[in-house]
Amino acid sequence: MGLGAIISSALEAARIATESLQADVIHEARLDQDVLGAPDYADPVSRPALVQEGRQQLHTNDGRLVTVQAIVSFFPEFEGAAPPGIGALDRITLPSGRTGPIVEIPEVLVNPATNAPYVRTVWLG
Repeated sequence: MGLGAIISSALEAARIATESLQADVIHEARLDQDVLGAPDYADPVSRPALVQEGRQQLHTNDGRLVTVQAIVSFFPEFEGAAPPGIGALDRITLPSGRTGPIVEIPEVLVNPATNAPYVRTVWLG
């Protein structure tokens, strides 16, 4: 068993162990903008995620200091899958109703089998 398979198995166990802690968040992928320049989003999709709300300051990958209102982490929805793709212009709405700009999608360890992160995490401003 290679290192990638070991990490995938451990994360699948973590996903299962944290199911009761995960909340359903709404993800709307940014498509484009309408004729007036307002953002146009895809239909909302409910996704389970670990949500940590609370104001904190973090350093982005490029060294900027940003204030973050929430950290949201998405596991693959089933073993062997990639976590959902999230773009910097997408909209995430938490169960509390909080939404905000995505200020960072931190670089993480990539699964060589899926060419996607093992876990996708986003920071909401």
